[in-house]
Amino acid sequence: MKYKDYIAFDFDSVISSYKRPFKYDSLGEPQQEIIDTIQYYYDKGYYILIFTGRSDTPVIKEWLKKYNVPYHGFNVDPAHWEFTSTFKPYFGVLVDDKAVNFHFSRNKKTSKELITEIDNILEDRPSVVSGDESAVMPEKKYNGIGSDTLFSGYRKGFNELHNIASLVIANRDMKIAEQAKTIEEQAKQIKELQDEKKEKN
Repeated sequence: MKYKDYIAFDFDSVISSYKRPFKYDSLGEPQQEIIDTIQYYYDKGYYILIFTGRSDTPVIKEWLKKYNVPYHGFNVDPAHWEFTSTFKPYFGVLVDDKAVNFHFSRNKKTSKELITEIDNILEDRPSVVSGDESAVMPEKKYNGIGSDTLFSGYRKGFNELHNIASLVIANRDMKIAEQAKTIEEQAKQIKELQDEKKEKN
């Protein structure tokens, strides 16, 4: 299926209210205005991507199912690896509580305006750097595995996936280069034949 475009939605403070202190197994209340908006674009044929710092766990899957939140991808959209190996998901629009909107022409802002917006966001959120304990995820056990070990494994898996994607793209680019070289050689041969034919005539 070809989608009109990709729209990414953050989870905490957007699809769901934010609960402090942060816990992976504790989610906030659904924000119906956002869910209705997601449904609207989902029905119109847009690709809905949930873009969040949370992992794709059974807890959040059940929450999304419970509140009828339609979506196509969660953090990683393999389709964008057809043209890039970056971890940044491809999207046309991002809906996020921590985003500052800036465009070099249609929404250009002064440095002072940007600093004010950024400072307002920073002041409203817990900071690990400032020692806010509500921003720190405590060590937990998942089926007997510590969260540090578990998420280290996730990172390793993502790195391996990234390497595979990079190899796939490199291999594709190599094939394209080989095809271009073959076409160039064929064009050269055709030109040589045409030149020989002209000389004979």
